[in-house]
Amino acid sequence: MQKLSGTKHGEDEIVHVILEGTPRQRFLQRSLYQRCAERWAAWWEMHWKEHTDDERYAHVNLAPLADEPNSAEGFPHGPQARIKVRHSNHILESVRDPKARWVFHDFDTGRISELPADLRVAERGFERLDDILAWASREGFDVMGTEYTPPGSETSHYVLRGLGLTAWQIETDRWNSLETEVRSSKPLKMGTRTDGLLARFDAANGQYVADETATFLFQTREGGYGAIFVEVEVHDDRFKPEKPASDDDNVSPISKGRRFAYTLINGIAANGTDRGN
Repeated sequence: MQKLSGTKHGEDEIVHVILEGTPRQRFLQRSLYQRCAERWAAWWEMHWKEHTDDERYAHVNLAPLADEPNSAEGFPHGPQARIKVRHSNHILESVRDPKARWVFHDFDTGRISELPADLRVAERGFERLDDILAWASREGFDVMGTEYTPPGSETSHYVLRGLGLTAWQIETDRWNSLETEVRSSKPLKMGTRTDGLLARFDAANGQYVADETATFLFQTREGGYGAIFVEVEVHDDRFKPEKPASDDDNVSPISKGRRFAYTLINGIAANGTDRGN
């Protein structure tokens, strides 16, 4: 194909990638080859007429990559699984804001925290980002408020960043059906794995769509399971809620940042292991 087309689509980068290691590593290796094949398929379907008149060769019909093996194995599901209280009306401010009060949240315990004074910067910036992340990891926090500016844009958005959090982006509206899904005998349908920003990623354009809502399943570094619904940005801190969504909610004062809701899931995993929180 290289000789025929005179082009390359990233295959040189994976020439030394061989199928080995854990199931997760093997899935990632297959994913690299799949992405390369998809680029070739897209190129061919745009240029096939330059090389043949036979319309039978117009479409590649590339088979999709199989789902990641055992990605749902750890998630509790079935009649014994339970979704705990949905914690709502949470907002995390940006770690870049030197006056921010609530920047970090621990899903396993419900703890929230500001950035320690000795790690704050006089002006907005990430001069000590590595130290901040190391501190947050030691303290066991799962998510941090920060900001993201899309490429080519001058508009910054409040976003959430996972900290040692394994997350899978799922369809946004599944937040409203998780109770039913968790109680089903079928394993949860996992989405695209992300270990970075908790924002919808537009694979076609290669960037986050930070102004939209999104839903993620997650596993914390301590082994807790749950889901998070990333809601809208809050730019006006004059609004005050009439009352918390639940008596169990640990509701922080309204501030500029990113609003979110989350829930923990416990019960029995697919492999029969008790997954309590």
